Amino acid sequence: MDKWLGKSYKEIGVDIFYETVGCGMMAVGVLMFLRPNHIAPGGVTGIATILNYLFNLPIGGISLFMNLPLLALGYRILGRVFTVRTLITLLINTLMFDYGVAIIPLYQGDQLLAAMFGGVLTGVGAGLIFMRGSTSGGTDIVVKITQRSLPHLSTGRIGLVINALVFAWAALVYGNIETALYGLVVTYVSGVVMDSIIYGVDEGKTVMVFSAKSEQIAQVIIERHNRGVTYIDGEGAYTRQPTRLLYCAVRRNEYPRLKKTIYQIDPDAFVIVSDATELLGKGFRVPVVE
Repeated sequence: MDKWLGKSYKEIGVDIFYETVGCGMMAVGVLMFLRPNHIAPGGVTGIATILNYLFNLPIGGISLFMNLPLLALGYRILGRVFTVRTLITLLINTLMFDYGVAIIPLYQGDQLLAAMFGGVLTGVGAGLIFMRGSTSGGTDIVVKITQRSLPHLSTGRIGLVINALVFAWAALVYGNIETALYGLVVTYVSGVVMDSIIYGVDEGKTVMVFSAKSEQIAQVIIERHNRGVTYIDGEGAYTRQPTRLLYCAVRRNEYPRLKKTIYQIDPDAFVIVSDATELLGKGFRVPVVE
């Protein structure tokens, strides 16, 4: 048996590596920047941070304890693979929060700086976890369960309601409205960074080339750039002459070299370039299907 949860053991090892790094970065963001400055990051981790302040309970352990009933519910609704993968991430998260980075130095200073750096670190950490098809539990589970029953509700709206409740409680516990406002900063920064991690690496360009030397250009793209090319047969509306278009997708950093290749072969080529927010499939990131 060389597979588990639909993946090879090598893939599982890579997943665990990414999740360990991701959980570690989230722990650093919360323990080094957010908790010392009385900022709750939202979600289950935010609740655990508040309980840590009130009762000195371990953030990782509390997060795991709060997620267990959500996982039990998620098992019935979202399936075994999702539940097991999330449980593994939660166990790693608990170890990182309560033991792995527990002795890092604390930053106690400007709350805005703390919110910004905390948001960046938690966003990068969550992004690495999501990239491997797992989640850090908590709000993510609630969102997925809610959307099964109420699919018209967006992820953002559900998360906003949950986080608003956490921020309101944090403001009451810490005794000032600023902690809620900085919590919003953390959520925004974390979301932007997480999206850039998840989708940024998959962003690219789609290129359509009109050229009399389309076959020569296609051959060079395949051989030199190791990218697939699709032929699209067309006809010029003015000339009424048949033409063969090229359609190709490349990563953003590959486009300048591709453009140079095209115009070296045909200086008269007409090129249309569009942004692609995500590229999935062979040669790019393999989509994760839950």
